[in-house]
Amino acid sequence: MNRDKPSWYERARKGPFASDPFDERLRQAIKQKTAGKRDSGRRTSVAATWLVGAATVLLAVLIVARLQDAMPFKGPGGSQPIVSPGIGDIGNHVAVLRAEGTSEAGKLQVVAPNGEKQETLGAASCVGQETDFEFQGSYQVVYAKEGENGTVIAELPDLTFIQPSADTVRMTKLSFADADVFLLVPQYADCHGLSFYAYAVDKKNGEAFPLTFRMADGTESETSYYPPGQQPAIRDGQLVLPSSEGPGGETAEGPQDRIFDLNLAEKALVQTPAAKAGDAGGDSGTQALTRSFVFSGQTYTISYPNQDAEYYIYAAETDKGIVWAPAPPLGGVDQDLSIHPTEPYTLYLSEKKGGALTAENAVKLYTLPLKDGKSDVFLSGLYQAGDDIVYSTYSRQPGMNQPEREQLWALGLDAPTQARHLLDFHSSGGFLFEMGIEPQEGDVVTISKAPDGNDGYITDANLFRIKEGTKEKLTSYQEDEKGIRYEKNGKMYTAVSVQ
Repeated sequence: MNRDKPSWYERARKGPFASDPFDERLRQAIKQKTAGKRDSGRRTSVAATWLVGAATVLLAVLIVARLQDAMPFKGPGGSQPIVSPGIGDIGNHVAVLRAEGTSEAGKLQVVAPNGEKQETLGAASCVGQETDFEFQGSYQVVYAKEGENGTVIAELPDLTFIQPSADTVRMTKLSFADADVFLLVPQYADCHGLSFYAYAVDKKNGEAFPLTFRMADGTESETSYYPPGQQPAIRDGQLVLPSSEGPGGETAEGPQDRIFDLNLAEKALVQTPAAKAGDAGGDSGTQALTRSFVFSGQTYTISYPNQDAEYYIYAAETDKGIVWAPAPPLGGVDQDLSIHPTEPYTLYLSEKKGGALTAENAVKLYTLPLKDGKSDVFLSGLYQAGDDIVYSTYSRQPGMNQPEREQLWALGLDAPTQARHLLDFHSSGGFLFEMGIEPQEGDVVTISKAPDGNDGYITDANLFRIKEGTKEKLTSYQEDEKGIRYEKNGKMYTAVSVQ
């Protein structure tokens, strides 16, 4: 009879509960266990559903992030896309900040609202090195007053930047009496001339606008140029642009500086004839060249023999008078990189009464050495620092593209018998140098930056207390548009930038 029973019957009879009665108590226990498993299953199902949803959201975020990395407005070379604050017509669209300039009234930004194309040059030429960055896009120049929304003041369609890095380009700031003028130079190198745009920020009303260049021949352009290796400057309240053998620069005597007056009413830089003054040729009709300096409302002139010597003249106003250095006689003027002084620089002190500065009506202060080993010594800067003057020099051998070294010196005006060496520094070949002078204290602050080999810099900051004749390391300071802020004896000072 056992053979007629199903196989599971025999297995059940040998189970763990075979001897227990199947009464009501056991039924309830089984129901409770069964119900508990169903509840646990529902809880597991809800938790699984929540986890799937969370994973889906996370996946979506990752996909969006990857898409943003690939979008055209992504900042190249490590620069991040920015939400440009207060840009009126652009709104809060993400835009690449390509260039920037800051005045006391507000900020100029050059942005690419629709992104820009980036690539490396790939081959070295006169426009840059093979690893330089090339950026192409349509840009807008946006100006925002302090605390206000910005407005677009100029459009720059289809513009190309070439720069040695992907960092934001700092616009060159030139300070006129009534306005700050910012120069936007898209390409840092060129075969003949560096093209640039100019924008003015009115110091009286804080308004900003682009400037045009109105040439002496009646033509007008929104850009101008200057040769590689030279810089625009302000002289006697006018913009001075060096020229190359190109439009507006060629004359019978060779390239001549172009001089511009700033006309805010017409929003233009208007070219004027280059100044020549002082008849030195008698009946021959030839004219001597002069360079002018304006100190405390008075104009001083220093004559020089030829155009090669103009940029070797220096002057500074001090409490004791005007300290100045005429250009020494120069040799090697007909060969590139071979120009050099054949006689040493000499510093003079003249009374503060305006007019021509000559050795005959001045006190001779100090004569610099002609040589530094095999190198020629050039004067490169002259400044007041309290009761002293501070000057910089560089030493270069003929044919060398860069100085062998640069040095900073101090000279007391009361007893100018020996200059005091302050510092050796470099400001070319990848090295950076900044200097500021505190006008009341006469302190000199220097910041030197040397490449560390890992795309960074090793910084060395120093405070020179010229009155006390001491030097100390600066571990805490701030750099801004006005200069270098530092602490001394528990008080904050600002060393005004001079280099």
